[in-house]
Amino acid sequence: MTVLARAGAASVVAAMVLTAGCTAAPGDDADALRVRSCETQSPLIPAAALDECARNVLEPVTATLMTAGPDGRVEPDLAEEITSTDGGETWTVTLVEGRRFSDGTPVLAHNFVDAWNWSASCRQGYPGADWFADIEGYTEVNPSGTCPQATPSASPSSSPVPSADRSGQRLQMSGLEVTSDLTFRVRLDRPIVNFDEQLVELAYAPLPDSFWVDPARHAQVPVGAGPYRLVENNRLRHVVQRWDGYTGPKEPASHTISFENWNDLSLAYEDVRDGELDVSDRVPPESFGEQTWRSDFGERAAAPDGAPPMVLAELVFSDADETFADPRRRRALSMAIDREVITRDLLGGVHDPARGWVPPTMTGAVETCADDCVYDRERARRLWDDANDSLGSTPTSITVTTASELGDSYWVDELCNTWRYTLDLTCQRREVSQSELGSGKTGVFTEGVALMVREPGRDSMQEYLEPFQSESPLNRGRHASMDFDAVMRRAEATENPGDEWESAQRMLAEELPSLPLWWMRSTAIWSPRVDVAPEDLPTNFAGTPDVLRLRRA
Repeated sequence: MTVLARAGAASVVAAMVLTAGCTAAPGDDADALRVRSCETQSPLIPAAALDECARNVLEPVTATLMTAGPDGRVEPDLAEEITSTDGGETWTVTLVEGRRFSDGTPVLAHNFVDAWNWSASCRQGYPGADWFADIEGYTEVNPSGTCPQATPSASPSSSPVPSADRSGQRLQMSGLEVTSDLTFRVRLDRPIVNFDEQLVELAYAPLPDSFWVDPARHAQVPVGAGPYRLVENNRLRHVVQRWDGYTGPKEPASHTISFENWNDLSLAYEDVRDGELDVSDRVPPESFGEQTWRSDFGERAAAPDGAPPMVLAELVFSDADETFADPRRRRALSMAIDREVITRDLLGGVHDPARGWVPPTMTGAVETCADDCVYDRERARRLWDDANDSLGSTPTSITVTTASELGDSYWVDELCNTWRYTLDLTCQRREVSQSELGSGKTGVFTEGVALMVREPGRDSMQEYLEPFQSESPLNRGRHASMDFDAVMRRAEATENPGDEWESAQRMLAEELPSLPLWWMRSTAIWSPRVDVAPEDLPTNFAGTPDVLRLRRA
């Protein structure tokens, strides 16, 4: 077993086992489903966890008002119903009676209102705070400029989040109101007709009363209302076990899931092949070219002709880098990427070259990057030279930031070679952890481009377009466009936003906040201990394995 590849294995790490009376650590459970994951640097609090590593752990232990099924359709979870009678500006949320957190306490309306008020405040510094930006009063708890320092509350309050502090700074959003134990009201700053569907997002999950006793501990040992509870959390693994008190709609297949943290995808691949790890949601890129992963795994690899790919790989520009702010330079960079060659020769034809920001199979998709996403050396060079002449300078290098664990240098080297050959532009390679790159924290990358993967949670074009809105927590490059924001706001206010979404796609082609690369098919692999045929692999809407529905043989 290639233990040395595990995150943190270079130093001695004592397991923090959270259950009592165990004769062995939960991570040593012989029947546990062992899944490749990554070490998170984020607190395990819903609004603080934007990166995949943290969400891997939180999603099994957390429940939200709504949930998305494998087909991407949104269905109720903690909500009995969510209704609006004024066109989407005011919403009444009614909860399912009898649902509980894994500490046994009931899920009530105040658990949502308190959690949302706390998470929205700039004082917490949560990267997911902007999920609450559409709620009336958000700007009052997040005034422009520097976040006010905390002072004692103005008066005693039954809520753990008082209405204001002694300085008069509001701490509660005026748009949230508890109306009974099982109902609360949400007033938005404008009509959003599908606000109920947006409540599938993890950031909107409730927090139990126990959170307020010790928020710092909860960040390490989260308590949620999902089908699992966390029983072990350390740098090597995060282990969750099925909670018998769960009465929600999900049907967990395994008693124990161990999310094993790996900092080298190639060595995780070897351990799945050798039966030491059960599931990996992806394979190292170098296994694509000769189709090694298919010969190694055969019927234990994702079906090549499965559902249409819904996950977008893209290079996101940092808007802090003025060097590449001009769309002409960005367009030249895009035309200097040979997507066809990279996907065919280096990635084994697994992925499809992208011609836009929305999957071509989705209704209303427009391939607005059709010409600019096709390799054209002469046109790219001409546009590059014209832009540089107009701007009075010529860049000689560009920083490319990638996740260190995923082995993307295999094909990024080819991309950089093409830029050097076509534009006389050299790459400055920079690697950060997968958790850091996906965290949404300010300053993770401030130069050049970063490789991002956009994975939708539900069947909606909004999943692909919203991340380019100024206030979106998923706006990794900090793209800001008042015109784009206005189009998206109009889309949110109408039941049939097809025209607005088409306009938004065309605006992306003009502004180029990112360069679409390819649509990624699932490359999941599993060990002989997971008895499932490729065509029967349970997946979520994005096509990645749904480990909650996987079972050890």
